[in-house]
Amino acid sequence: MKTEQSSDAQKRKLYFRVATFLLLFAVPLLYCGEVNDLNRLYYGAEAMDATGTSEQKTREANSDYQTEVAKEATEFWDFYTQRALGFPSVVAANATEQARLDLTATSEALGKALTETSEVLEAASHTPVIVYVDFPTKIPGDHENIAGTIQVTDAAKDINWVQFDVVEATGNFSPGGFTPDDTDWTGSTAIVHFTTWCEGRQLVRQRVTVRDAAGNTSDPVTITFTCQ
Repeated sequence: MKTEQSSDAQKRKLYFRVATFLLLFAVPLLYCGEVNDLNRLYYGAEAMDATGTSEQKTREANSDYQTEVAKEATEFWDFYTQRALGFPSVVAANATEQARLDLTATSEALGKALTETSEVLEAASHTPVIVYVDFPTKIPGDHENIAGTIQVTDAAKDINWVQFDVVEATGNFSPGGFTPDDTDWTGSTAIVHFTTWCEGRQLVRQRVTVRDAAGNTSDPVTITFTCQ
């Protein structure tokens, strides 16, 4: 009986020690573990939130940076594109202006040439033309005046001078000219009368020209005669 009582006392001591152990060590450990788990959950979530926030901020920063880079690249491209597109436009504008100036100069030169040509043609149309000179091939060499005629065409009908230049003379023969007062006009054709004489026996060759009031001179016509 005493032995059983001793055994029960020992069991109670053992239970008491286990309970004490659990109260002093196991329960606090469990509590600490739970607290640690809670801390890990809390701070882990907070860390994840911080990480997520950091990543979000990083993404936003990257997005802002990429946006800024894209904006600068676009501005850069637009600037040099405008320069590149503008350069041919400037060249084309300069070429067009130069072409316009060249065309203007050409037009002015052409207009001047046409005016000069018109003036030449107009002058030519008014220039007297000797159709023929009618004069004997032989005349006396005794100072006798011998008559001749010159047929002339002139649109302006303003012939005012007839010139005889000596081309060749074997004796004494001088050049001369006169104002054609004795002139018969038929339309734009005139018959101019003249006389000449010579001294001694000789060969005479003369160049005859007619001039009008504007200074236009006909092409020369050569006559040849001998004085006997």
